[in-house]
Amino acid sequence: MTLADELHSPDVAQDLRGWFCRAFAPDSACAVLEVGDAHLGNWFANVTRSESALSAAASAESVSFDMVVIHQSLGGCATLQSALVSARRLLRPGGWLVLSGANRLRPADRGVRPSIRVPRATGWGFRSALKRAGFADISLHVAHPPDCAPVYVIESHPRSARAFFGAQLAARGLPNWSPRRLLLGALVATNAMPYLQPGFIVVGRRC
Repeated sequence: MTLADELHSPDVAQDLRGWFCRAFAPDSACAVLEVGDAHLGNWFANVTRSESALSAAASAESVSFDMVVIHQSLGGCATLQSALVSARRLLRPGGWLVLSGANRLRPADRGVRPSIRVPRATGWGFRSALKRAGFADISLHVAHPPDCAPVYVIESHPRSARAFFGAQLAARGLPNWSPRRLLLGALVATNAMPYLQPGFIVVGRRC
């Protein structure tokens, strides 16, 4: 079943821009991507297959999906790049990849050995990896707060990220000349805040 069939809306399959997307995992072998209009409250779900599905299905030439979701797992592949190449094989031309992974600059599981191999890279590294694997229209998002039930998903584009993290900073009520406020203000102004979050959601379109 294609994304268009599952969502009963061809407009969503043709253009996901302008829609609100969020991803979460009810367990380690299953991820759910919800796509909908945040203002209207319309939500639709697409459930991925299990951990080893990506590497196994990539060899099937007849498989063609509108969307592939890689959530906190390499899908049975050895490296991030091989997982991206396998995902591209599964997508129809113009199909979308949504990858949820960890920030190599800010590990959230320091001192803990994960049971599955989580995709890890910097924000710039994820963008570069998707580009090398044959994806375009790549956008980087972060979830805030960074837990299993994100309240917001913010695009790293300066206009979006500066507005969000600037409002977060203003809400803290820190004194204007405090060192912490000055540091955070500089990070907001240079749009570094999205790239310092513990995890990313990266979206790209197959060329």
